[in-house]
Amino acid sequence: MEYYNQQHNMNCAWFRFPQVYGIGPHDIFYVNGKKCQSGVSTFIENARNGRNIEIWGNPHEKRDIVYVKDVAKAYADAMASEHTYGLYNITAHAQVDIEDQAKAAIQIFGDEQKSRIIYCPEKGKRKGASYLYSIEKAKRDFGYEPQYVDFISIMKDYKKELDSGRWNKWIYSRNRQEP
Repeated sequence: MEYYNQQHNMNCAWFRFPQVYGIGPHDIFYVNGKKCQSGVSTFIENARNGRNIEIWGNPHEKRDIVYVKDVAKAYADAMASEHTYGLYNITAHAQVDIEDQAKAAIQIFGDEQKSRIIYCPEKGKRKGASYLYSIEKAKRDFGYEPQYVDFISIMKDYKKELDSGRWNKWIYSRNRQEP
């Protein structure tokens, strides 16, 4: 895209995201052809069923996050601005750690049978670094301001969307498909 910007005087833009949360294809992924469920999706399922939640590796590894509704709004705002050009970080600009994700899943999706968190540092396969992207360029060029900046608000809206039933057909058909 930068080539076209330079060679053809275009105004292409592209976004860099951390993990995107929300209903969508990102809660299931494939590893060597095997269908796997994302960590937060597993936390939610376990909390809904009153099962314990295992945290593998470092429970306090922090990552920047973004909610799918903020991603959609960023695209709309970027397309409406005459100043959009180049690379943008699109995030909530707020870090959350794995332990806080598990606690939020229990708080929002759990019932009387509260799940417990089980720490399994020996099962952690990777040692990642914490990170937080700058969103200043997106704020400046097209007024990007994330609406979902804490994990509890993300999980509350995620639950509201799941409970609405409007995604059931999509979720049901997707979960039945194999690669």
